[in-house]
Amino acid sequence: MVDIALPDYAVLGQETAPYELQLAEILARFPGSKRWFQLGDCDSFKVDIAVTKKSREAKRGRVRETSIEVVESIKTSVSLKAMQFRDEIRGAAFLGELAYFEQVAVVAGTYNIVADDAQPGIFYVETADGDPVYDLLSLTIAGMTVGQHFKLVDAAAGGFEIYEGAPGLGAALVATYSAQAITLADKRTRIQIGSKPEFELALKARGTSANGTPAEIMLESAKLAPTGGVETLSDDWASLDLSGACTNTNRGVGYWQRLAA
Repeated sequence: MVDIALPDYAVLGQETAPYELQLAEILARFPGSKRWFQLGDCDSFKVDIAVTKKSREAKRGRVRETSIEVVESIKTSVSLKAMQFRDEIRGAAFLGELAYFEQVAVVAGTYNIVADDAQPGIFYVETADGDPVYDLLSLTIAGMTVGQHFKLVDAAAGGFEIYEGAPGLGAALVATYSAQAITLADKRTRIQIGSKPEFELALKARGTSANGTPAEIMLESAKLAPTGGVETLSDDWASLDLSGACTNTNRGVGYWQRLAA
């Protein structure tokens, strides 16, 4: 990829032109925060500035000429391709709020399986309210022997499997389990899918190519949303295309800054 040298406009939003950085490091921060984080390994970063103008024509003999032209509006948009998913990128991909999951430690919890469901197969432990239980430490089933009649198959997600021929099938079963606590310090991110239609971020694109003009682009506020589907299973490298509009703030839309070589 070729790094594109940028024109020397001090403030974005003055001309109709695309500005593109390839081979760039993309940093972001949430409104009100001073902490920047790496948005991900981005394959491209592009800012489009569209100016809408109105003109009035005057007639000179048989020829019409533009007598006046004024700028009516300026719209700045941004698009990028993230190649590496971190929590903020995953949140944007699923249009969801980011939160940390918590779970209290369980010593002797019970999980009931009704008679109709008491058949060979895989089960996942849930609370009485239907919430999943993670990080199982142990699990027993009354009347069954672990390893012979059942086994834990996915302790991290609370999963166990009951085998064919296990005693008590067709009747109500009771599993007794223990699970470790999950605290905020564990930073187990949970994304509530569809709870946030767009993400507002400040963006800083820092060119990393040895060629072209050393520069950074700073956008004070960009509202981003995914422009395509989310590849959760793929033989290729997972990527996510994000795009959105930049809003004007009391510091303007943003700026382009030349850096030391």
